Amino acid sequence: MDFYAVWVCIKVFFHDLLFPYNKLKIKTLDRHYHEVDDLMLHACFQLFVNFYENEYIKHDHEIDTEKYFTEMVNKGYPEDFLKIDIIEIENKNKIHRSFVELYTWWTRIRPNRVKAHSEDSSFIDWDSDDEEDQIMLTKLLELRSCLWT
Repeated sequence: MDFYAVWVCIKVFFHDLLFPYNKLKIKTLDRHYHEVDDLMLHACFQLFVNFYENEYIKHDHEIDTEKYFTEMVNKGYPEDFLKIDIIEIENKNKIHRSFVELYTWWTRIRPNRVKAHSEDSSFIDWDSDDEEDQIMLTKLLELRSCLWT
């Protein structure tokens, strides 16, 4: 190996060490080979968990619409104007509940689920888990445009 090749290897190593940008550490996978569909599932949910724990959870998101409506009417805002706000707040509350559901499922329910066994105890039914994973991944991707604070 010539000097230039060694220099490039050292430069790439230290660059990756000092500037670890655009790298996703997937905490739910070990360092073995994984199929692309599993990588995609775990990568999407790792991005979501990073967002939820580092950005989203720092803000108060659930708003009591009745309390908000009463306070604004008492301040003199017209009720017709506030109905638009209430609809928007209810949509935000729905998104918040979806975030909590996805986060709870990924961090608590999914890691502890028991594999469904068929009558033959040596066979594990992976399809039921795949269906649930697909449903939850679809929910996450539907909320993609809401992943900002």
